[in-house]
Amino acid sequence: VDDTPPTTSRTFDGPYCTDGLNIWIRTNTTIILTAEDGPACGPSGVKEIWYNYGDGWNVVAGNTASFNIPNECHHTLQYYVVDNLGNTEEMHSVEINVDDSPPSTTLTYGTPYYTDGVDEWITTSTPITLTAVDYPDCASGVVATYYRINGGTWQTYTGPFTIPDECTHTIEYYSVDCIGNEEPHH
Repeated sequence: VDDTPPTTSRTFDGPYCTDGLNIWIRTNTTIILTAEDGPACGPSGVKEIWYNYGDGWNVVAGNTASFNIPNECHHTLQYYVVDNLGNTEEMHSVEINVDDSPPSTTLTYGTPYYTDGVDEWITTSTPITLTAVDYPDCASGVVATYYRINGGTWQTYTGPFTIPDECTHTIEYYSVDCIGNEEPHH
């Protein structure tokens, strides 16, 4: 006798992050649904897994389904499993955000500051600010901004900084979001 519905677990193969409430993945992150059937005394076995993330219902025979979500932004993933006797698990529903877009960082100078339209001049006390944003609205959020001066060691940006030496300097910078998307270095 088997009146017990099977159960499904969800895992990710590839980049993903969570803040405990929201989940972010990339389009190349594989979602894996794995089903198990009970009871321990002789289950009838998993027949199929059903899932939908907005493209219509997909049915996969057996106890494992793996797939990617090919479009960025918000998706509602729904899934359940059916055993060979028709015992059906309650449907799971989880919000998943797909984020392939890197953050964007801008550099601004405080005062004193001067530009002739080509070159820029500051003093050793001019604050340099890096501001990073992550788009679109389903983005995982900036987790770190890095900078270095004159090819030195990369430093984590924690607030405005200054350059203590006169002469010409090169500032490089970039940001990374929660899912690991990294913008091109500026």
